[in-house]
Amino acid sequence: MSGKGGPTRPDDNDFDDTAGETAAETTDHHDSAGTRRTGDGDAEPDFPDVGNETFSDRPHWFAEGLSTILSWVTIIPISTMRDEFDRTSGRRAMAFLPFVGIMLSVLTFVVAGLGAWLAFPGLLTAILVVALWAIVTRMMHLDGLADVGDALGSYGNPEKARAIVADSSTGALGMGFSAIVVGLQVAAIHALLTYGVPGVGMALVAMIPVAARIGGMVCATRPFRPFSATNFGALLIGTIPKRWVGFWVVAAIVIYTFLVAGSLPLNFGDMLFVGYPGGTEWAQWIIAAPGIALLVTVAVAFVWAARLSRRFGGLNGDCIGCTVEISAAVSALVMTLVIYAAPLVLPVAGY
Repeated sequence: MSGKGGPTRPDDNDFDDTAGETAAETTDHHDSAGTRRTGDGDAEPDFPDVGNETFSDRPHWFAEGLSTILSWVTIIPISTMRDEFDRTSGRRAMAFLPFVGIMLSVLTFVVAGLGAWLAFPGLLTAILVVALWAIVTRMMHLDGLADVGDALGSYGNPEKARAIVADSSTGALGMGFSAIVVGLQVAAIHALLTYGVPGVGMALVAMIPVAARIGGMVCATRPFRPFSATNFGALLIGTIPKRWVGFWVVAAIVIYTFLVAGSLPLNFGDMLFVGYPGGTEWAQWIIAAPGIALLVTVAVAFVWAARLSRRFGGLNGDCIGCTVEISAAVSALVMTLVIYAAPLVLPVAGY
C-alpha cells in the first residue's frame, strides 16, 4: 500500500484487488493466489477465517476501526493503530464507514449554509457539495464508479470483467457512467436545496453521504465474497453481518428524521401553503422522507451488490466505491421524489 502515512493507506486505485489474477481453466482448480476457480471463470477465494472474523478479539476495537477507516478513505492525515491489516481490521473499519458519512454530513451543512448565506445559486451550491465529498474522500469512490462502469460495459466473461476493473485507465463507458451518476446527484441536490423551506433541504442533503456509506457497507456483508484473495478488498468483503447495516439504518433514520422535523416551521401548513387543506399531512410526508430514502437505498444497494457479484464472480473495493456513489444518487433522488410528490399524492389520499 502507498500514500500518505506510508503503509497505513491503500493506493489511489480504490482498493484495486485484481492484480495478479491468473487465467481460469475449464476445470476447478486452485491458483497460486489460493483462489478456487470454476469452469466459467468465477473466482472463490479460500479464506480459512471467512465467517469467523471477530470484532473484539483484540483491544481498542473502537480506536482501531475509526482510525483505520479515516486513514483509508479520507484525506485526514491520521495514523492507524496497525501497520499490517487482516480481516478483523477490515471488519472493524467497515463498521465505521457510515461515521465518515457523518463527518461529511457536518461539512455539507457548513457548505450549504454558507451557500444560502452568500445567496449562491442552488446549482453552484450543489456542485460545491458534490465536489466537497469527492475531495475529502480522495475521489476514491469515483474511481471505483468509473472502473465498474467500464467493466459492466464489457460482454466478456467474469475474468475479463475483473481485468477491466483492474485497469487503471478509464474508458468512455466509465466516464459516461460516472457523468450520469454524478449528474443525477447534482440535479437532485439542487432540487432539495431550492425547496420551499431551506432548512429542510439542507437537512435532507446532509443525510445523503451517510445513506451512501450505509449502502457501501452492504458490499462487505456476508455472504458476499471477494473475487481475489491477494489484495486489499479481501480484507473487507464478507466481513460484517447484515445486522450492522440495520443498526446504522435505524440510527440514521432517527437522527435525520429529527433534524428534518426540527427544520420545519411550527406553522408550516399555514405559512407556506396558505389555504392548502393538507398542510399538516404535507409536513408529515416531508418528515418521512429520510426513512423512506434510507430503506429504498439499502434495498437498491443489496440488489446492486448481488448484480456485481454475479457479473464479476465476487466483489472488490471498487465495487464498494461504486455502490457508495450509486447509493448517494438513489437517496438524493428518492428524497426529491418524496417531497415534490406531496402535492400529487396527498389529494389522492383524501387530504
